[in-house]
Amino acid sequence: MEFLAEKYFTTSFPNQPNLTERINHHYKKKRKTRGDHLKNRFRKNFTMLEEELKKPEPNYLSAATPPSSLPPRHFCCVCGFPSHYTCTTCRGCYCSTKCLCPHREMR
Repeated sequence: MEFLAEKYFTTSFPNQPNLTERINHHYKKKRKTRGDHLKNRFRKNFTMLEEELKKPEPNYLSAATPPSSLPPRHFCCVCGFPSHYTCTTCRGCYCSTKCLCPHREMR
């Protein structure tokens, strides 16, 4: 078994370059001046940076969304499932007759 491993893994192929030649062959230099003009063009002075810091950041209390375009959803006051029925006396929502009985007892 060792004889086969030496035969297949230690032989070198004459036409293939070694590892360092393969790495250096595919290496290309990066451009260094690609974004330099953008850095200078959009540079901010000290007063602009101060004004940017003074702006209030959005937080939990200032977050607001527009009202929903969909109608409000109704849930059963007993089990929490979506409800399709409304109690005539208290306007509470319930989903089935099984939930209507406990609702009447709790009113």
